[in-house]
Order: sequence, then structure tokens, then C-alpha cells
Amino acid sequence: MCYRKVTAVVAVLLLIGGAAFATGTEESRVLHIYTAFDTEEAQYYIEAFEAETGITVKPVYDDEAVKTVGLVNRLIAEHKSKSVRCDVFWNSETSRALLLKKRGATEAYASPSAKDIPVSWP
Repeated sequence: MCYRKVTAVVAVLLLIGGAAFATGTEESRVLHIYTAFDTEEAQYYIEAFEAETGITVKPVYDDEAVKTVGLVNRLIAEHKSKSVRCDVFWNSETSRALLLKKRGATEAYASPSAKDIPVSWP
């Protein structure tokens, strides 16, 4: 695995989910990630993230047959029942992510690191 790729994924996980866990109790230092990526590949990045941050990651993997669809359905069901456990949804299907947004099952993240970036920048 390429070091740059690992660093980029660790950085993204840090920005999306890790910043919220920078302080707090041991209980609050658990990041729940739902991922459609293959277990072996995702585990590599998760272990790198845990080693760099000290934050425990609790991944939920989908089964090979349904991949992202199963996780999306789970997130929609959790959202409806107001029992969402997911902090980060890590997938590669834009259309499914847009469906979650349309259903109101996502939450915007305002990165403290981006506060000085002009809004006009994409």
C-alpha cells in the first residue's frame, strides 16, 4: 500500500470524524465507521488511523453481495428510528450518498481547518 494513500485516508478520517474526538472521555473516543470497502483494505487504513490518533474505530462492514446498498438501507432505517450509530460513512458510490442526503440522513461537517477558506472556492 502506498504511504501517500494511507496518509490521505488517515487525514480524511481525521477531518471527517476524528476532530470531534480530540478531547473527551475514553467512551467518547470511539469512531463508528460504516464502510463498503473490502475488509482487508479498510482494515489497513483503520489500523493506521488508530495508531496515529489513539482513537478506537468500530467498523461495520457490508456483505459482498449488497455492498453500499445494505449500508445505505441500514443508515436510512437508523435515521428513521433516531438510533444512528455511524460517525463516518465511507463508500465510493456518489448516488447512494446523495440518496442519504435527500432522505435527511446526513449531517454537514464544518471542518475547523477550513474556516479560512473562502466560500466561493469549490
